[in-house]
Amino acid sequence: MKPLIPALAALALSACQLVEPEEPEPVPVSDDAEAIRAALAGRTLTEVGGSTVLRLTRRGAITGEGVEGRWEMRETQFCRTFTAPESLAGTECLNVVFLNNQLVTFFSITGNNTTWRVS
Repeated sequence: MKPLIPALAALALSACQLVEPEEPEPVPVSDDAEAIRAALAGRTLTEVGGSTVLRLTRRGAITGEGVEGRWEMRETQFCRTFTAPESLAGTECLNVVFLNNQLVTFFSITGNNTTWRVS
């Protein structure tokens, strides 16, 4: 009977181990410009962990508090051109990865990557 006690103890301890949930795999659609456009056009983007809210119109405008500009797809990249504020003025093209139906991350070659909630 004594050899059974260590086995039961080991079994009880193994049942208490925490199992880390697997991170969901990102669902990239960066190889399909039309899918990206369809997922973003007419939507509102809210910066995760920030306070910036942007509206992407179906006709290619970007609007938000103090922000103005245009957006378009160039091949498989999301390209945005800000005209205001002056500190953001200019064009940058970004790679896009949808983490799920509600979150999207834009990847910049400068390393300034941001995740947004899509609604």
